Amino acid sequence: MTTAPNQPDSASVGERLRAMSKLSIDKLPVLNQVIERMAGGCVDNFREYCSPVFGAFVNQIVTGDSWDLLEALSDSVAGIFYCREWDARIVIGLERRLVFAIMEAMFGGEGTEPPFESTRPFSSLETRIGKAVCEFAAKSLEKAFSGISEITLDPERFETALEFTTLGQTSMMMVHAAVLFQVLDQGGLMHVLIPQNSLTPIRQKLERERKAMPVSSDPRWTSALQNRISTTEVKVSALLEGKELQLSELVKLKPGATIELDGSGHNIVLECEGDKLFRGHLGQAQGYFTITIDAPITEEPRVKQI
Repeated sequence: MTTAPNQPDSASVGERLRAMSKLSIDKLPVLNQVIERMAGGCVDNFREYCSPVFGAFVNQIVTGDSWDLLEALSDSVAGIFYCREWDARIVIGLERRLVFAIMEAMFGGEGTEPPFESTRPFSSLETRIGKAVCEFAAKSLEKAFSGISEITLDPERFETALEFTTLGQTSMMMVHAAVLFQVLDQGGLMHVLIPQNSLTPIRQKLERERKAMPVSSDPRWTSALQNRISTTEVKVSALLEGKELQLSELVKLKPGATIELDGSGHNIVLECEGDKLFRGHLGQAQGYFTITIDAPITEEPRVKQI
């Protein structure tokens, strides 16, 4: 009697294959930045609904099975959006605590009472507010992905009781981002579920930020510009510190009058278009008066009015 060789369990093989295909979130720093930009866009939109300041930060980004993740959103206001570019459905859901915190902030609550806890069904008003928040969150997600992958999220339907078969009968790997919103010392989580296979084509863009390519300069143009700038002619004025006169003394001056200077020729300032450049003193060379530069003037140049 011969025995058949041990065959691997098909279930364990499937689990290993799914594990191998998982995206490593730690290697996708740009994805975390995308979710952070989406959260910031939502905070800006909240100002149109209520005056209290909202705060938001990314709580976690993980990968998981769609059936398990959707079951965790069974008690929330959630929107299912269809992305034409990815041919996929994205889920944005608000947990019960966040919906109640938004309602309290919208209608003048001060956050002094404990958070409202109830298992009752959502009212029609709460559902409408949750729907509006999911819609502007989808717009914020579109804007956050711009530059990486242009996407358009069209709302398909909104539900308050998601089932594990919402996205189909077959389980799939999802990227789950949880964003914590805080308002009135309360708040709750917004959940964003994106199919993993939708992010695989743009994986390289999410792994690292694109750096600007270095611009190579033309050495001939660089040399020509430097020579042209260095040979530009500029007019430099030398100012010698003089003597203060009263107006009555000034009007008495006649041609040929001599004005005695207080300085000794050691306080000469060289200027160019009103900017003081150097300090020097008088000298002589080959029968001509000269100016010897002593030190540069480090004061800030004046701002010219145009």
